[in-house]
Amino acid sequence: MGIVDSKKFTTVPTWASRFWLLGLIAGVINSVRTYKINNAKLEQADEKTDVDAINSKIYSAKRKFIWDLLDMFIALNSLNYLHFTEGDVGLAGTITSIMAWLLFPA
Repeated sequence: MGIVDSKKFTTVPTWASRFWLLGLIAGVINSVRTYKINNAKLEQADEKTDVDAINSKIYSAKRKFIWDLLDMFIALNSLNYLHFTEGDVGLAGTITSIMAWLLFPA
C-alpha cells in the first residue's frame, strides 16, 4: 500500500520499548507514592481506621513496584541500556508472569 516507508519498520520495536519504559517509570512513581501515602495513614491510624485495608494497599503497592522494576529490566535490556543474557531477561519475564497468574487466577 505504501502508506508507511518499510525502512521505518525497524524503529517500531525501539519506540514501543521506549513508551513501555515510560509507562513503567510512571508506574514505579505511582507505587512509591501509594506506599508513602498509605504508610503515613497507617502511622496516624486510630481505632476507627481499617488497618487491614491499609495494609492491603501497602502490599499491593510493593507488589506492583517489584513487578514494574522487573519489567523495566526487560525494557532496558531491549533498548540495550543493560546487557544481560536472554536467560536473565527470560527469568524476569517468567517471574512477572507468575506474579500475574497468582494475582489474577482463572
